Amino acid sequence: GMGDVGGLSVEFYPAWQERAENSLYSMGDITALIPVDEADIVVLEEPEHLNWYRAPGESWTSKFPHVVGIVHTNYFAYAQEQPAALIRAPSMKLLCAWMCRAHCHRLIKLSGTLGSFAPEKELVENVNGVRQTFLTVGDTIRQRMAHNPNDDIFGPEASPTVYFIGKMLWSKGIGSLMELLDYASTSAGLNVKVDMYGGGPDKDDAVRRSRKMQLDMPFHGPIDHAALAETHKIFVNPSLSEVLCTTVAEALAMGKFVVLPSHPSNDFFCAVSELFAVR
Repeated sequence: GMGDVGGLSVEFYPAWQERAENSLYSMGDITALIPVDEADIVVLEEPEHLNWYRAPGESWTSKFPHVVGIVHTNYFAYAQEQPAALIRAPSMKLLCAWMCRAHCHRLIKLSGTLGSFAPEKELVENVNGVRQTFLTVGDTIRQRMAHNPNDDIFGPEASPTVYFIGKMLWSKGIGSLMELLDYASTSAGLNVKVDMYGGGPDKDDAVRRSRKMQLDMPFHGPIDHAALAETHKIFVNPSLSEVLCTTVAEALAMGKFVVLPSHPSNDFFCAVSELFAVR
């Protein structure tokens, strides 16, 4: 353990990395690491992932009187893009439902884009948040606009500054974004520059495709989202594989306009006036 810091105690549990899937899996009996006198309420982030390799031992629901699982990754969508998807995807869906039902008393899904795991236990609710940094930045931008409504970046007459930030995976909708930019250019003569931030296994392929399509799409690599607070006005997120996109919440907190698909994963954000959902 790392001791107690401000009431927060951090413990590590054994795990191994599956490089082929770029994923971490817990090993051993995690429940054994928690003293009995501290076993009251437990919140399992990604209960399906946490229990895929479940070691023999006391179950979560027998050791804890109340177990809440929070599901925020659409593994079924990712499995559909992997080799042997016809077998892998439905198997993944079944395995996730099995793990959630077996190890949770209550299940929270961050959006309705996820399928059913255990209908009698689940509800859809956003329990995520953003760092205070993004809210502070949003207040700063609003004060800046109050003093200078014709701001060079955020003013109504300013040239649109558009960006995407996230993991560079085709499953994040990067290919669809490229096709839309190409369509806007060829059909309407509208050439939009989109700055791309983030790293990932599909980045090099994405760079090559964007160049082949002659798109104005620079790839800048990973960066803290807050660092883009004063450089861009519009965030675009083309992904249909999200459950609830954290970067969308961050962008809205900073006061940016957001363009994204009309999709169940984005329903929570649709009440915000700065958001534009595209069908």
